[in-house]
Amino acid sequence: KPALVGLTTGRYAREESEKKTAVQRREGVLTQLRDMYLSPQAMSPLEYMEADWCSEEFSGGCFAGVCPPGLMTRTKDAARRACGRVHF
Repeated sequence: KPALVGLTTGRYAREESEKKTAVQRREGVLTQLRDMYLSPQAMSPLEYMEADWCSEEFSGGCFAGVCPPGLMTRTKDAARRACGRVHF
C-alpha cells in the first residue's frame, strides 16, 4: 500500500513537539501538503499517523542515528567496548 512519509527535524521538530498538540501538528502537516500539491484532498487523508520522537523515552528524539564525517573513526575504541552484556 503506497504511503507518503514526511519528517520534521532539528530545532523545528523540538518546537513542534513542545508547543503544539498532536491535532495542531496534524492540521499543520495537512495544510502544507494541501499548499504543496494545490489540492484540497490533502486535508482528508485515508489515514494519518504520527510518531513524536522528541517525547519517545528511549530514542531521545531521533528515529535513526546520524554520524557526521569522522565521528566513527574518532570514537571507534569507545564503540568497541562492551557495555555490560551488550557487545557491538
